[in-house]
Amino acid sequence: MNKSLILALIISLFLVGCTKKEPAIEKPPIIPIDDNEPVEHKEETPQNDPILHVNPSTFHFVATFLANDRILYVEKEGNFYQLKSFHITTGESEVIYEDEAFITDVFVHPDSEHLLIHTSENNDSALVKIIKLDGTLEHEIEISSTELSIEWNAIDPKKVLFTAFHEDWSFDLFVFDGHSESLDLLLLDDPFPKWFGDGQIASADFEHPLDGGEITITDSKTLKSRKIGIKNAIFFDTFKDSMLVVEAPQDGISSYSLIDSKGEKKVLMNMPAISNYSEWLVPEVEWIHEKEFFLLAPQEGGQLDQLTSPFQLMHVSDGNAIPIAKDLEWNPMNCSSDGKLCMVGYTKEEMVHMETGERRNWIQIEE
Repeated sequence: MNKSLILALIISLFLVGCTKKEPAIEKPPIIPIDDNEPVEHKEETPQNDPILHVNPSTFHFVATFLANDRILYVEKEGNFYQLKSFHITTGESEVIYEDEAFITDVFVHPDSEHLLIHTSENNDSALVKIIKLDGTLEHEIEISSTELSIEWNAIDPKKVLFTAFHEDWSFDLFVFDGHSESLDLLLLDDPFPKWFGDGQIASADFEHPLDGGEITITDSKTLKSRKIGIKNAIFFDTFKDSMLVVEAPQDGISSYSLIDSKGEKKVLMNMPAISNYSEWLVPEVEWIHEKEFFLLAPQEGGQLDQLTSPFQLMHVSDGNAIPIAKDLEWNPMNCSSDGKLCMVGYTKEEMVHMETGERRNWIQIEE
């Protein structure tokens, strides 16, 4: 399969749509936010936690949490790109893996036993390696692409979805099965499908970035498909057997629902919808467990660049939403598996302690 894809379509897959026609199953209240009652947290005290000092000439990027107290980052030492872990309590660093090829991205599987390392030696191909923490190479996959999107199965580390983009933004979608060492083309129109459970794949049909679309579930082996009954989804994300769906705004309010593997839907909350001129935007979501995640919640709706109120960080668990930290900007975040720490910012330089709301910089790039 080789399908034409313009850049606008790629961006639109992350956006929210326009007015919702059908009523929601439930109407939970909008998350209340009162500026006169700030989120309670301990007063910040001088930090004794170690800081990682890095050289800008060798430092590449912060990857993700390896464990609750260790963070992965990439540096170049001599002819090798080294994947290192930094212990946030002891300040110790150690080399986990090294490669002569440029390390583009690193993923840690939820089983805490496997790493997926995306490397590249040229501009038109990628080499992906799945290794164990002791360095044992389990799988190696080479894919022709100028850009590569990776979706790792959160239940089975031997299953990966790859979207290989080419210079003209056409793409090929592959499903890798390490049990049989097979790499097969997958014929879906959505270039960003997601695993839903062990062997199902969720995809969306977004005809227009403002209209929403219908979500389809496809069996990765039989390729049989079914609908989940939501026709106005403007965003979805999955973790193991759970799916978070955001439906088209109604009167400026977006509905957030959780759907399980049986198709049962539970409306979690309503939040103000925000946009970027002609596009609706969905705040950052970070999963901890199937029914637990963090997300950035807007305090008001409207244009993103015209908002007068900052975002706050919400902890959603079993349908309950609790504010954790306030005065945050629209930034990516990455959280530890126990949900106690989150790195925020495009360079992940700031650490938020989720139980107290305290924030600090944990990495310093030397001048």
